[in-house]
Amino acid sequence: MSAVATKRIGKDLQLLLASIKSNNGNNTTGPVVISVDSQTLQEWYVEAKAPVNSIYHKWSDGSERIYKLLVSFTDEFPHEAPKVRFLSVPYSPLVTPDGSVCEEIIVADWSPDQHALDAIMLVLEKVFCTYVESPEEDIFHEARDCLEKNPEEFTARVQQRH
Repeated sequence: MSAVATKRIGKDLQLLLASIKSNNGNNTTGPVVISVDSQTLQEWYVEAKAPVNSIYHKWSDGSERIYKLLVSFTDEFPHEAPKVRFLSVPYSPLVTPDGSVCEEIIVADWSPDQHALDAIMLVLEKVFCTYVESPEEDIFHEARDCLEKNPEEFTARVQQRH
């Protein structure tokens, strides 16, 4: 990994850790990152929660849901956006059953002055909050069809343990 990428990823990791410390896992209005494990600089394992007003916040039994994500970086970072993938896969039009996220969500407006936390939060916001208004970013069309044809069934699938 280049010195530029290594230095920048380290800086972004510090920003993410500061964000986690400052929010204390509180997520009343938006998604929140609650932990990060970075065994290597190139891959971060992130845990996040959906906002409390989102159908993604709880399981059908009422217990709070925690999502695991993998954030990976190439040698071209920060000129190339990090990749974000769900390891705990939500049922969403914006996420494939294997956890891949529509890349356009991140890369469309990415610039080198943005941080990894910006990319992570953008993905979480789109998947948990604005998925209804984002059909152009769909990559799992079955979920969009379910959302449009049977919203109650969509909610049940979102909250069902897999």
